[in-house]
Amino acid sequence: MNSKPVTQEELELAIQSFEQMGGMAKYAQIMEGAMNMMSDHFDMTERALNIVQSLHVKQLQGIDHWIGMCKFLLPMFVAIATAGLTITVPSFNSRVAVIIGMIGFVVFFAGLFEQSRKRQQLLARQEQDIEKLNKTFQDGQELMNILKAQAQDERGEMTDEKLREQLEKTLKVMNNAKGEA
Repeated sequence: MNSKPVTQEELELAIQSFEQMGGMAKYAQIMEGAMNMMSDHFDMTERALNIVQSLHVKQLQGIDHWIGMCKFLLPMFVAIATAGLTITVPSFNSRVAVIIGMIGFVVFFAGLFEQSRKRQQLLARQEQDIEKLNKTFQDGQELMNILKAQAQDERGEMTDEKLREQLEKTLKVMNNAKGEA
């Protein structure tokens, strides 16, 4: 073993290295917490997105059902009104057919218009919901960046290479100290 005495400078360097390693442990702890928080945030955002998407699909299905029914019934009422206008058989009350056809056409045309308007409003609301989820996602990323910056401040200038050099010097000092004892 080397019998060279350990200098005060080498001891201070070793102490400084151990202090920095403690900072690295805190850095690792902050990074682990940040990663766990970000993972939880991503999971919650994904679940919220799935819930919102399924809700949107169900809402649109209901409106689309009514729009489809209006589109199906409109030609039928037009056909009834047209039949009332064109058929002149004594056993067929053409006036009633025209009235029923016109009322049905107006009602279902208004229903089609109203359901289409509702659908547009719903799509606008759904877009706002997705924008809110996107904002939440971005806020989570920003929080992660803040935690990373905090961890980097804790780590300081101690890069992996510098830490390795410090540890090598510390081990050298410790081996020298053991050689003296």
